[in-house]
Amino acid sequence: MHLPNGEFFVLDGYGRDYILHYGADGEFKKVFGGAEGGIVHWGPHGGMMDVLSSGEPTLLIAMSDQQHLLRMSTDGRALGTIPLPGGNPRQIRRVGDHYFVAHLGDNWPKDRNCRGFVSVLDSSLRVVSNIGGTAPEYDSDGKLRPMAHREELFQHPHDLAVDTEGSLYVAQFASGRSYPIKLERV
Repeated sequence: MHLPNGEFFVLDGYGRDYILHYGADGEFKKVFGGAEGGIVHWGPHGGMMDVLSSGEPTLLIAMSDQQHLLRMSTDGRALGTIPLPGGNPRQIRRVGDHYFVAHLGDNWPKDRNCRGFVSVLDSSLRVVSNIGGTAPEYDSDGKLRPMAHREELFQHPHDLAVDTEGSLYVAQFASGRSYPIKLERV
């Protein structure tokens, strides 16, 4: 994840759950996160640099097995979470006013055969659709109810990209060596 000035952050979601901050010249600046920083195991798996309406850049991190997105300041302060119950977010991308989140599975790692789905969130980070999954439902308090896969479309979505025409490419994990799935915008 890069800042406009060239500084960048590396997420260590398979190691000790640290976030490493480097200068534009590649020189190490600092480390934050980890258990002592409030990030639990299998946390920062994928993420992106996001800008708040105030213009402040933040880190928006897919907290995989924790079933939420974590917003952090670039100096490592937790700014809030976006619950994604039933999901297992592995990567997040923003395109225009929407965010796309690849969920490895809806009951991973307990059920390693669960299929997964892709969530579409609006600019307020509310789920508006789940591709290959159940329709999002919010209760009267605005709390998102657990989501799950519904269609046998994906096998462990792990990463995604969106091209200039709006087509979505979904790379999968443990999917029998399948090619990424392309979903064309219509």
